[in-house]
Amino acid sequence: MTAMGRRLLAVLLGTALPVLVQAGDKLPADLEPLEKSFKESRKPRKEAYLDARPQFEKYAAEHAGTEEGLQARLWVLQNTWWLKDDKGAMEDEAAKIADGILKDYPKSDGLARLAEWNYVFRKEKHAELLEALAAPEQPAAVRAATALARAIRLHRAGETDKARPVLESIVENFGEIKRGYTTYGAIAGAYLNVHDPDDLAIGKPAPEISGVSPDGKPMKLSDYNGRVVVIDFFGDW
Repeated sequence: MTAMGRRLLAVLLGTALPVLVQAGDKLPADLEPLEKSFKESRKPRKEAYLDARPQFEKYAAEHAGTEEGLQARLWVLQNTWWLKDDKGAMEDEAAKIADGILKDYPKSDGLARLAEWNYVFRKEKHAELLEALAAPEQPAAVRAATALARAIRLHRAGETDKARPVLESIVENFGEIKRGYTTYGAIAGAYLNVHDPDDLAIGKPAPEISGVSPDGKPMKLSDYNGRVVVIDFFGDW
């Protein structure tokens, strides 16, 4: 396959894997001004994060035990990304925050984010978290996210034979659980049914792509046959 073909394959494979953005993960209204201030800050992101973090932590303490408090703590966890350096500052902070969240919110759907945000953890720590999150007493959404995280790890390591039964179990046991604008079953199904490279050759019709429009209606690429279409692929990681 040519370099262009490999790039096309990567793009189209990406289209089959829905973006992991949780529709219900919006910050509490009280925190939206803080988030806006953080995003619009002209300071380097690390400094902006360190400025905003105490305010989010204060809010989390004032709303301890509530979903609002958990959302604030998850914001602090995810944005440890801006502490990333070659000394492990991000990983150390992320591990500490995740342990606290798991202790204070042992059975919340929000724990699914700990499974998904592998990029802020050391591999060993993320594996430890996945073990805890896979426990039978965890909510189904958390176990679904944990199984998907395991499958993705295996998939990225080239161990597709080991990933397949995990993905199949997601389709069977968690297929209808919502994940953002899709379901865990659809995400797992995309990994199980990747496009054949021969179908991605330049000049061939684009493979079918299905999705949901901004107003919530089902849509697919073939609906636009005969029209010029610009497709914008994006992600959150």
